[in-house]
Order: sequence, then structure tokens, then C-alpha cells
Amino acid sequence: QLPSGDYHVRRMFIPDEGQVMCATDYAQIELRVLAVLADERKMVDAINGGNDLHDVTAANLFGKEFTKQQRKLAKNVGFGRVYGGGATTLARQAAVSLEDAKRAMAGYDNAFPGIKRFSKKLQDRAKHGVPEVVTPAGRVLPLDRWRLYSATNYMVQSTARDVLANAMVELKSAGLGEHLLLPIHDEVLWQAPADIADEIGRAIQRVMTVPFGDVTLDAETDMFGPSWGHGYGATS
Repeated sequence: QLPSGDYHVRRMFIPDEGQVMCATDYAQIELRVLAVLADERKMVDAINGGNDLHDVTAANLFGKEFTKQQRKLAKNVGFGRVYGGGATTLARQAAVSLEDAKRAMAGYDNAFPGIKRFSKKLQDRAKHGVPEVVTPAGRVLPLDRWRLYSATNYMVQSTARDVLANAMVELKSAGLGEHLLLPIHDEVLWQAPADIADEIGRAIQRVMTVPFGDVTLDAETDMFGPSWGHGYGATS
């Protein structure tokens, strides 16, 4: 695991001579997968309307005139529902009081009730039946009976992983395999000659952008240049 703002390790990943380092990743794939699997229509409609989910969450929790800090809290609440984090974890990550964290979580559940229902359904099945989740792709993932709250995390992140794995197969079938270097969570690190990097990036983006239920999983491309770290603040 590398901190999102750290470039020291990333800058050691460099492209071949004459090529540039690039990456294509999915936009908010975990929250989009969660919205579809939970059939949370308010989130699905927001996605299809081209809205940023963190902005939508913040507006639902704090009103349309939300602050930057409130947006950060809303973002952390949304990811907390994916990762299974509680109010104490949320308070620490968002640098807010425990009371504010609890209020934000309650507000989220009220705004997006489908998410809570989905999580409860997964946990109830694991508690009273087999302690496992089964992804839409059919993969069976065993659960620890003492950590059933992780069921939503397993389902969402594993489904996102299946999407990326399928994308890599499709990229190779499309003749783009020679450019691929490394899959990382929801993104693919790749390289290409500088003069055709934009063209290759558009091709990779087209292949990776796919429908998922009632939404589209959009892919976005970044051109890093001399190293992977140059996308994270490295200058040399």
C-alpha cells in the first residue's frame, strides 16, 4: 500500500526508453458498483446525471452550500460504508468529533437507505447461513464470522476487481497488451511512445469504459511522463 500523495516509491517505476508512463483508471468505481448492487436509485440517478457522488452526498448531508471540510467528511462516510469503518474511524480520518461522525453516518443512512439495506442483507445471510459472499461473477469469498461487517467491502471491492480483470483481457484482445505494465486496484499502468501516447490512451479508455447494471463505469487517462511518481508530485 502506497500513500496517495507519496511519490518516492512510485518514481522508481519508469517506462522503456523513448516511451512515457501513463495510467487509466475507473472513476469512483467502488461507489458506482455499490450503487448498482444495492439498487440505490438516488445514487444511480446522480451518476447517470453526471454528478460527482461526493458532492451529492455532501449536499444531502449538509445542504447545497456545503464546505470543503464537509465534502471531505461526506466522502469519508461514503467510503466508510464500502470499507465497513465505524464512527471512531470516520472521526479520525475526517478530523471531526465522534458526535459529528455519528451524525454524518446517520444522515448518510437516511439519504441512501438502499446502502444500509444491502449491507444488512449480506450480513444476515452470512450470519444465519454460510459465512460468505458470492460476487456477480460467481466468485465465492469466505467471511470471518467475527467480521461480518466486511461483507459489503468484500462484495464491492471484489466486483471492482472482476471488472478490472475483464478489462485487461479485453485490452489484450484489442491488441493493446504490449503497452500494459501493472494493474493497481482500479487502474492500469501502461507505457507508449510519446508520439502516440494520446492515441493509445484514448483506445485504452474506450475499452475500459463499460456498462454495469444501470450505470456506466467510466475510465479516465493520465499522462505521467518520465515515471509513475510524476503523477504524484515528483519533479525529478
